Amino acid sequence: MYYQKQKTIQLFSNIIAGCVFVLCLVFVPNIAHAADPASGTYTSDIKDAGAPSQFGDITWNDTTPAGTTITMEMRAGNSSDLSDGVWTTTTKGYDLGVGFDGMRYYQYRITFATDNGDFVPSVEDVSIEWTTQTLSASLISTAFDSGEANIILNNLSWTEDLPDETTDVQLQLRTSPDGATWTDWMGPDGMSDTYFTDNTGGETLPESITDATDDEWIQYQVILTSNGSATPSISSLTLAMNPPAPPGAPVIGDFTDVTTSTITLNWGTVTDTVYYIVSSTVPDFTSVTTTEITYTFDSGLEPNTRYYYEVVARDQYVQDSATSTQRSKYTNPNTPLAVSATANGQTSVNLTWSANSNPSDTVYKIYSLDSSNNSVLRGSTTSTSYTVTGLTSGTSYTFTIRAIYNADNTSYEESDASSSITTAVPAKAVSLTLTPTSAPTSFSFSGSTETHTAEVSAITQVGDVYKASLTLHSTQVDTGPLGPGEGVNVDLDGNGSNETGVTMNSVTASSANFTLSAIPQGSGGLFTNPPTITNNNIQGTDNTTSTEKLKAVVINNGAKTTNKQIVTLNFNIQNAKQMAISNDPEFENTSYQPYQSQTSWTITEGNGTKIVYVRFRSAEGGTITYSGLITLTEQITDDPNSINLEENIMCSLEKEQAYKTNKNNSVYYLTKQCTKRAFPNPQVYFSYFSNWNQVKVITTEELNKIKDDSNYLMILNPIIDLKENTLIKTIDNPKVYVIQNNERHWIKTEETFNNLNYHWNEVVTVGDDVLGKYLEGDDIE
Repeated sequence: MYYQKQKTIQLFSNIIAGCVFVLCLVFVPNIAHAADPASGTYTSDIKDAGAPSQFGDITWNDTTPAGTTITMEMRAGNSSDLSDGVWTTTTKGYDLGVGFDGMRYYQYRITFATDNGDFVPSVEDVSIEWTTQTLSASLISTAFDSGEANIILNNLSWTEDLPDETTDVQLQLRTSPDGATWTDWMGPDGMSDTYFTDNTGGETLPESITDATDDEWIQYQVILTSNGSATPSISSLTLAMNPPAPPGAPVIGDFTDVTTSTITLNWGTVTDTVYYIVSSTVPDFTSVTTTEITYTFDSGLEPNTRYYYEVVARDQYVQDSATSTQRSKYTNPNTPLAVSATANGQTSVNLTWSANSNPSDTVYKIYSLDSSNNSVLRGSTTSTSYTVTGLTSGTSYTFTIRAIYNADNTSYEESDASSSITTAVPAKAVSLTLTPTSAPTSFSFSGSTETHTAEVSAITQVGDVYKASLTLHSTQVDTGPLGPGEGVNVDLDGNGSNETGVTMNSVTASSANFTLSAIPQGSGGLFTNPPTITNNNIQGTDNTTSTEKLKAVVINNGAKTTNKQIVTLNFNIQNAKQMAISNDPEFENTSYQPYQSQTSWTITEGNGTKIVYVRFRSAEGGTITYSGLITLTEQITDDPNSINLEENIMCSLEKEQAYKTNKNNSVYYLTKQCTKRAFPNPQVYFSYFSNWNQVKVITTEELNKIKDDSNYLMILNPIIDLKENTLIKTIDNPKVYVIQNNERHWIKTEETFNNLNYHWNEVVTVGDDVLGKYLEGDDIE
């Protein structure tokens, strides 16, 4: 006989290591086994409850006549052969929960005993109650700091494995602003009794954790339900977040540490920023990243040059802010160097200086210093030369040059003062170098109360020759184009007599050097018949004849340069009875000699462009002055009195600049003639430049295109005063001197030099003019 027991359902919570949580629904059937009426033992089959179960009572019906007994035993376990079960004696209605709960397999056996074979015990309707266990538990994650106070959570999804419909996975979330104060666990509607169950992310997160407020810290819990035999699993949980708004744009503040070659950029801190991206218009500069709020640009910057800067902030989500408002800053200008002043007649001075790497748009203001060292503004220019006019004849002047800051057009860097220069006093002749942009320059001759002015009105090119036209006053006279060596006599007083001789010495594309001389006054006819230049008649192929005016004075057959002081002069003059030759336009200590068409002459010493003046006189007494021009080279020293004309020499590199290659540390100076000279030591270099940053790095190929100067080594800048115990020598003399007490002392032997602990690399090469500044003292033996 069998009985059907009631179906029961029960939910248990437990944690099973390595398993997911299971919710099990189990049917409990009636179980009844009829006893064999034979005497002995009956053992039931091993039964499977289908899952670990909770056991109830065991009951049965039995018949036990007098002299008979039955013994009921029960065992259970989780091994299918019940090798892990222990037989336990039970009684009718025995509660099997003690010792049997949690077991899946079970078995019972009955022992029958009788004292009388006529009486047999029996058992019917054995019934065992059990219900399979349902297992579930929660796992809580560690707290996660998103690092972002205003994070926006927008989706929850995961990967799950559910063996059957009796297993399940559920999740809940909570957030915290600080990792200490947490919200309640919540499901999709923000309530603690609801759960996320859609692993595809189809459920909407509650507003409280999507409002970008107080959700920096995040935690989740997983509720896993198992049916005891089937285990769910979860993996790859994804909590999607929308990043917050990008950082705000940085604000660039003041620039600091601004020099001629460095600029430090500063900006304000931007919250939620991992690093900053800095961009600049500095040549060859690529954007850099930094976690600081400052960055120093110290490479590739030129003086007095404007550079632009921008900054972008980037957050941990690789979101960039808007670019900062672009800011710009100028570097400081370099101090002008090597200011040189040359008297330019009686009321003007020609100034030149080194730009010292300043750009071509740098404005220079020229100041003269009076006896009280007060500065007087004399003009401004963007060039590195300037003619100061309006000075007083026979007066000493010194000048300084101010490089004006492009940043404000007011601040400046000022040069050292030039050496003192004295304008010429009225004399019988005056030489001027002017450009078409120079202001009219006044002059007068000794013995005259008249003051006149001269200016270059135009420079034109005729063939391959430049010619300059002059405008002279008091009575305005236009000379017309005059080429090098040509001359003309003019009347500036307006009295009908030519009292002023004009001799054009040299003309370039931008300037002219000429001499104005007073013609001695005499009878009226004296000045009407001066000698003239010989014309050369040229026979053409068509039998026509053309006339070519020859140059009056030709030096060394028209050569432009010479390395010897003695030159040959040829003259192409007619109607000349006498001539006077001079290196001085006033012809001081010069007398007339009979005219001849060729003669030898000695020009002044020192490198530079030389002018030879020749005054020709006719038999009637009429005179005119012409000149010739030649450049003396390869001399030990320069001639400070040579004319200083800007030569139109094309050069692939900037002149008057220091250069080196990236493969060699030797530093060279590029001269105005586009030749290079090497600096023998740092002392010589720093007599021209203020720091090593002024050396420009070029390729070996670029440097090799520049010819070596005939004087290969640079010498100490003549404007530099030598310090006590400076060791010096000249280029062409091996004697080494030491400067002591403003005297030079010859160190006679190498042994003495070494005994004094001097070093050969300390010897500075100087020019003869520097050596001559110091009296010769006792020799050191």
